[in-house]
Amino acid sequence: VLSGVAYTDQGVIEGIAHGLARLRKRLPSKIRVLADVHVKHAVHFFDFEDAIRDTVERGLADAVVVSGRATGSPVDVEKLALAKKISPVPVVVGSGTGYDNLPELWEHADGFIVGTWIKRGGRVENEVSLERARKLVELANKLREAR
Repeated sequence: VLSGVAYTDQGVIEGIAHGLARLRKRLPSKIRVLADVHVKHAVHFFDFEDAIRDTVERGLADAVVVSGRATGSPVDVEKLALAKKISPVPVVVGSGTGYDNLPELWEHADGFIVGTWIKRGGRVENEVSLERARKLVELANKLREAR
């Protein structure tokens, strides 16, 4: 959690933007921060739009990540489109990207974090399937060429 507060089954998680900003100043290289706006497995105090603005303006995120409710669960496309519309920084899909929904998500995102779909059988606990990974990359390349 970069900014704001997330209420989870593990307790309250508070944002760390201030500490991260100090750390970034001390490091010699340019570190980019991709921050999940409404982290998975949590309930949030701020509404989605306010969370995006707060994450960028106060948290100084270089990109915002929009995720589904749980690991591997698809993102709400309407929320993703809203994020793309109002965010001044790149928008990254943080969960649920797969072969079937990549074309729909593509128009609303600048990047994708993919894990579950490229695992054998689409199960997070399995090893990566090179066949599934290649299939998804080939589709992404076709979508990129069509842009």
